Amino acid sequence: MILTCPNCATRYLTTPEDIGPKGRTVRCSSCQTSWYVKAEADILDLADQESSDPNKSPVPNKVSNKISVPQPSLTAKQGTAKQGKVSAQAGIEAAAQIRDKTYRKRAARRMMGVGLLWGTTLAILGLGAGAAYYLRQPIVQKYPAAATLYKGFGVQVAQNGLILESVTVNSAYIEGVPTVLVEGELSNIDRVSRLAGPIYFDMLDVAGQSLASWTYEAETGPIEPASSLSFVDQYANPPIDAVRLRYGLSTYEAPDLDSDSELGSVSDSDLDSELALTPLAPLPR
Repeated sequence: MILTCPNCATRYLTTPEDIGPKGRTVRCSSCQTSWYVKAEADILDLADQESSDPNKSPVPNKVSNKISVPQPSLTAKQGTAKQGKVSAQAGIEAAAQIRDKTYRKRAARRMMGVGLLWGTTLAILGLGAGAAYYLRQPIVQKYPAAATLYKGFGVQVAQNGLILESVTVNSAYIEGVPTVLVEGELSNIDRVSRLAGPIYFDMLDVAGQSLASWTYEAETGPIEPASSLSFVDQYANPPIDAVRLRYGLSTYEAPDLDSDSELGSVSDSDLDSELALTPLAPLPR
């Protein structure tokens, strides 16, 4: 005879004699759920026959070593049924608690997996961003179009490793001659030494047309990494219609001074910054 726990579905092998002709309340040894097992029909018939034979001694009850069988209650059948109902309800509540605990554990494992996935993704993105920032100059030198992406994030890059900083423009009379004065710094943001390249200047009118242009070349040696070179230049007798000064470094391949490469040739100028020109009042006569 096979008994199956209604709560956890654990199966037990027993004999009809363990249940007896009147049935018995049994308890699952796995989840402690109790339920009432009725006697089979053939056992009931056998019990009627044995009760009619007064010379035959009663068969003692046997209990399975896997099923905990409570002692029969001395109360009436109604009390026994009520006790079995209470035990079954307690078993159902215990099973519900076990299910809730299992669901909570599964939810915690899912959350841990999601957190681990996001953490790994963010770590990979952080390492990639750090490498892209540290190697920005080699990347821009090999892929010039990447400079636009870096500038979009506010990161200074230059194809030749040099940038112009703190540029100012002023107008003044020098020995009675109207003159435009330009000052600034040429900085090396690369990790190797770079030669200072030519700086281009272009004066524009209100329509953006070029009126006058010139080039400034620093007469100095290489600029070391993370170092700057100050420059001052001037232009006498600027066009009276000039209202803005556009400037920038020429787009040439500055050589790596740690190697045996030679200075690259200068191509078209890359004038990407502008400053307003201050008009001069006429000199008193």
